[in-house]
Amino acid sequence: MIKKYITAGISAAFAVSVIMTPLSAGAAVTPGKTYNDTTGHWALQVVEKASAIGLMSGYPGGYFKPEGQMSRLEAISVIIRAMGLEDQALQTKAQGSGITMPPGMTWGEGYLVLAAQKGLLSKEYVPSLKYRDAITRAEVATLVAVALNIKGDPAKLTYSDNNSILELYKPYVAAVTEKNIMTGLGGNQFGPNQVMKRGQMAALMAKLAQDGWFKFGADRLIGGTVVSFDAATGLLVFKKADGTVLQKTLSEKPALFKNSSAATLEDIKYGTPIVVALKGSEAIQYLEVSSAAPPATSPVFDTTVTGRVTSTPGAAGTSITIADGKNSGKNYTLAPNLVVKDSTDTSSLSAVTAGKYITAQINSSQVSYIQILPTVSNQGTVQTISSGSLKISTGSGSYTYTLKSGETIVSGAAPKTGDTVKVISYQGKALEIIINSSAARVEGVITELDTDSSPGITLEDEDGGEKTFDITDDTAMTRDGDDIDLEDIMIGAEARIRYIAKEAIEIEITEDENITVEGEVVKVDESNERITIEQDSGNQFRLDVDRNCSYRNSANSTSVSDLGDIRKGWTVEITLDDSEATRIKVVDDDGNSDDEVEGTVTNLKLGSSTKITVKVNGSTKTYKITDDTDITKDGDDIDEDEIMIGAEVRIELDDDEATEIEVTNDTDDITVEGTIYSIDENNDRITIKQSNGAKFRLDVDRKCSFKDTVDTKNKLDELDDLETGWEVKLTLEDGEITTLKVTDK
Repeated sequence: MIKKYITAGISAAFAVSVIMTPLSAGAAVTPGKTYNDTTGHWALQVVEKASAIGLMSGYPGGYFKPEGQMSRLEAISVIIRAMGLEDQALQTKAQGSGITMPPGMTWGEGYLVLAAQKGLLSKEYVPSLKYRDAITRAEVATLVAVALNIKGDPAKLTYSDNNSILELYKPYVAAVTEKNIMTGLGGNQFGPNQVMKRGQMAALMAKLAQDGWFKFGADRLIGGTVVSFDAATGLLVFKKADGTVLQKTLSEKPALFKNSSAATLEDIKYGTPIVVALKGSEAIQYLEVSSAAPPATSPVFDTTVTGRVTSTPGAAGTSITIADGKNSGKNYTLAPNLVVKDSTDTSSLSAVTAGKYITAQINSSQVSYIQILPTVSNQGTVQTISSGSLKISTGSGSYTYTLKSGETIVSGAAPKTGDTVKVISYQGKALEIIINSSAARVEGVITELDTDSSPGITLEDEDGGEKTFDITDDTAMTRDGDDIDLEDIMIGAEARIRYIAKEAIEIEITEDENITVEGEVVKVDESNERITIEQDSGNQFRLDVDRNCSYRNSANSTSVSDLGDIRKGWTVEITLDDSEATRIKVVDDDGNSDDEVEGTVTNLKLGSSTKITVKVNGSTKTYKITDDTDITKDGDDIDEDEIMIGAEVRIELDDDEATEIEVTNDTDDITVEGTIYSIDENNDRITIKQSNGAKFRLDVDRKCSFKDTVDTKNKLDELDDLETGWEVKLTLEDGEITTLKVTDK
């Protein structure tokens, strides 16, 4: 079922730092569990963790069925999800993909298409896949290892049931064993043919996420130390290892664990190490508490004042000025025995500087205790405001804050809907609101976009004037009401920008479907009628090409009549109509390769000095393959060891170096040679090993003709008559072997 994964690896995990909206007033937090059938089950905690991060889900009625069997399709969908391809799978259809689905499918065709395109499944095998059948441990091990692009040494396997593991699966079972991803069962057995249960799959996926193997899942598990926790509202403030302070909210019924057992809200104490699971922008559904003893708990204030320090205090015995919602600045005397703490532990008075936000305990008109507050600052547009709450929209989402009379500082006039404001908060409470009433607005076309460490954007207005603005972490970026990132912005799009001085407060993309854009061609996908360009900003965009698209080459007289004539490295101007390219004009072809050849692969040397030899017009030529060589088949990236000797290829060249190799045919009316490596009579397949060591599994046509050219008296009628180690010459039609000749024994 599985063949070698064709991509280089999994992207690095991305960071999450979204502030959650607190529970509505009066909402109670009560620890619980998600499913009705996991009470007392060994997999309760891993099921909750895998569900909380979105890797697995249950069934209607609140059931997970931890003892239920995992089907092949379910397992494939979970792996595809873990690879971060869920959205793509949901949008992918089998029609037009060139991949035939098994009969009777009611869901999941996008997962199978992607699994085949990404190399987890053989494309030829998909139509006969028994997707409803339970998947085995060996098959799961292979799927995971292929997805992670890892292989192990089968010789190092020491399981007592090694002989039960198919040879095809052994490198992958060895890989997950060596990496401690999967372990054996009791009695030193791996149990390759045992069915994978849903609880076991949850345990595996939770471990893969916890250990950071997949980008999806690892980014949703965040560890840190509790700074403060309000059990009444579920608001949790914790500090990550890198010092970043986050505010998140527990769901109304979170799953809490400590030492693999159920935990209580009382276990979430100041200084306690924790791991939380975040699912998108939702509240925390899963939290595990370390058994390590926490330091001294947070102090409880009796008579307190919370506000901003307006002047840096001197030594104990002098005074400190604090601004709050009642006073723009009030002086308090510092007690001789003053204690100062920050979010981690005891600090010193030198840390209490102007601009810091604090809670001070006042006893007999003297400040005896100061808690420095770990605040969070967000800038955005006021969506709603009432006497007790404020909701703003920013570049990273919507945030709701509690307003407290006498405590929240308002700088400027009272905020109103539509105002641009900056909110400094602690535990979901707005400590200060700064009104940016001077924000101006401009509309136009984006002509430049800087995405480096100091990002910026340049807009040309309708009068031809250009204005450049700085982009900060607080800049809100939206399209059609949805939040977007900087890499989603296309040069050539129309935008509306709200700004103060040179700082962009809000960037709204108003049109990017019916525009003209320019960029360098990165990839041409004729099969799917797509072109990928990279703009000066470094952002890449994959664009669908209309079947009636017109082409023009303004760089020289070379004819360009269809998508296949466009080359990587060319600069093109593309006119979009409803997001599809309807006109492509080549404006610069200096990036074009020096030469191009088409022919049949006669040799492929693999290793540290990879070379490909191609027969072109009766003569052979050899070219170097480097790490920068782009190798594709059917529009997908592949590795060099997936090029079959005997396949037809198109190669773009720079001197004697192949810059791009496209496998144009390795299935139809070609002849390949190799040594029989394995024979699968049940599924009418053989695996051959070619002269360079690369292996290929091929389906055998039921009407295939067999011939022994070594011993002409030996009659060959079927696969059962073949033996491993024989050298064969094969003729392929539509990807299947139609003629097999034994050339050496």
